[in-house]
Amino acid sequence: DALAEDGGLGCMGYAPYGRTGVYPLQEAFGALFAGDAPDAKVRMARQALSALPETNWFGRNPLLTDHEESDAGLHDLLLHDRDRPYSVPQLAEALDAAGLGLVSFVEPARYDPARLLPASPAFAARLKALSPVERWAMGERLAGDLRVHVGYAAKSARAGKAMATLGPDAVPRLTVDPRALARRIEDEGSVRVTFKTRPIDLEIPRTAAPLIARLGEGRTFGEVAAAARLDWLAFAQAFGPAWRALTSANLLRCSRFLP
Repeated sequence: DALAEDGGLGCMGYAPYGRTGVYPLQEAFGALFAGDAPDAKVRMARQALSALPETNWFGRNPLLTDHEESDAGLHDLLLHDRDRPYSVPQLAEALDAAGLGLVSFVEPARYDPARLLPASPAFAARLKALSPVERWAMGERLAGDLRVHVGYAAKSARAGKAMATLGPDAVPRLTVDPRALARRIEDEGSVRVTFKTRPIDLEIPRTAAPLIARLGEGRTFGEVAAAARLDWLAFAQAFGPAWRALTSANLLRCSRFLP
């Protein structure tokens, strides 16, 4: 109710599949250490972890490392009494119940099932028939490595049209050095991004490399296009594939969009 009609919100929730092994241990430790002080819970939990058999899924999940970093990390991961994971459909359902709609995840490339299935017309046709939420859910199930969901939501009526698009008045904010990125694209036609344990290759046409090298220094996309002596239509056509690839991995962010 506090969200403006044209506003948006960022949200984070735990995801179930990348946290495989967490919840059976939470239940076991909750029963074993009920009523103990937090420091006693942590001490006994560490002793229990050292005795787990190789068949236990927690020990076999390489994505779970919080407990190795600190006592606070262990407590939050395994002794938390208000931890509720959400799959993509469950998150969408919870947002819908609040009158909200999911606009996008922060790194949509990680939820793209096309990257996780054979690149054939048969699979492409089946994926094309899915709604955005169904596609994200398919990606989550196939990937298996998502420990949290981080995304943006808006009021349901505008969720489908709230995502920012490439425009001349937007200011690009690359999270990597534009010249170094341009050289990589010019040499290889792609850039590899690794999320925890899973690498994703972003295919970007080499023709976009000179435009990528011009990003930064607070210039708008329109000013970048003018510096490259391109009208907006020609720039959008040349830079569009790079925009879609880089934003899908959160390597390119933007500010100062006009309505």
